[in-house]
Amino acid sequence: MKRRRFILHLLSIFILASCVTHYFDRPVPVDARSYNKMPKEIRGKWKSNDGEDIVIDKACWTLNSVDSTGTNESTIEFIIPDSLTVKRWRKSYYFNKLESNGYWTLYVGQKKGDFFYIKGLGDDDTLSFKMFLNVEPNKIEKSSRYYSVPLNKKQLKEFVSNGGFCDTLMVFDLKKRELMK
Repeated sequence: MKRRRFILHLLSIFILASCVTHYFDRPVPVDARSYNKMPKEIRGKWKSNDGEDIVIDKACWTLNSVDSTGTNESTIEFIIPDSLTVKRWRKSYYFNKLESNGYWTLYVGQKKGDFFYIKGLGDDDTLSFKMFLNVEPNKIEKSSRYYSVPLNKKQLKEFVSNGGFCDTLMVFDLKKRELMK
């Protein structure tokens, strides 16, 4: 009976936590030095699988597309350090994106073989923060979790080694110079 109740409790947590966004009050890891330039591996021009061109230089990520009327549009997605702070530790890059609410969202980038992956925090990561780091959000609003815990390198290493950053958002094919979203 206790086991069934535990399983039902876990299922309710997963259902309630779907499409969760994790926000931090400062860029993390807090004890990693800011790298504040785009990783060398992903600098240059990329063709995405939806037909857009992406140009990434040291400090800027620009999206070039053509609208329905055939007009070329160029949109700056990220500028370092205005809307993006990059921290590097060992072989990982931590992309901290400043959101309009004044909080930061966190992504990790890692090169593996001929690919560079950018992963985000998914629904399951709320439970992983609690289980592996004993970290809980300070505030919960609908599908948003707000953290004011200064996560450090050691904590993030443990989090990643236990399956953290479960959502793969982008894959850069370094040989073909293609970006898969």
